[in-house]
Amino acid sequence: MEINKFTFLGILSWICGLGIVLFQAISRAVDKDSQWTGLFLGGIVGDKLDGLAEKIPMEALQTVFNYMMYELPFYQLLLLLGVVFFVLGMCFKK
Repeated sequence: MEINKFTFLGILSWICGLGIVLFQAISRAVDKDSQWTGLFLGGIVGDKLDGLAEKIPMEALQTVFNYMMYELPFYQLLLLLGVVFFVLGMCFKK
């Protein structure tokens, strides 16, 4: 059974997202205030993409970009990305 690249990336994204959920659960269970309890894409990337939202021409896309950077937890972003890759994998079968 062959797995195309998009399906493989979807599975990998799901595994990484679930791994982050596991680390966040462990971190909350031991009452540690570490980086794993609130992990966002803006915290990972840092200040490198701060001015990028203003360069996007449409205000609705700026709002979505800011939401993904600073309010959407990183594990949810990875799980959503896994779904997108899975759908692409179904569309582009060999």
